[in-house]
Amino acid sequence: MRTNKLSRYHYGVAYIEHKGVLVSTSLGTEMDNIIETMTLDYEYRLGNVPLMFENRPDNISNIFYGTSKHWWFLMQFNGYNDPFEFFNAGEEIRIPEL
Repeated sequence: MRTNKLSRYHYGVAYIEHKGVLVSTSLGTEMDNIIETMTLDYEYRLGNVPLMFENRPDNISNIFYGTSKHWWFLMQFNGYNDPFEFFNAGEEIRIPEL
């Protein structure tokens, strides 16, 4: 099990200024490599987004993993970058086995 590496910041933190505010991000070369191969590194099952969890990867993470902290992993694993554009009710998603 690789849960110790599931923090978005495990591979480092970069700081950027966005609209006058300094914010942290996990974007970087090492994270890009993880994202590119994650669908090969993890088994997954298919599921559909229930109406009550539309646009809420945090709640879906909480159901399957017992914590909302892996919301970003669900998004990346499904190739999404905006929860309000994806995770629509009825949409089929991949749920990785962690």
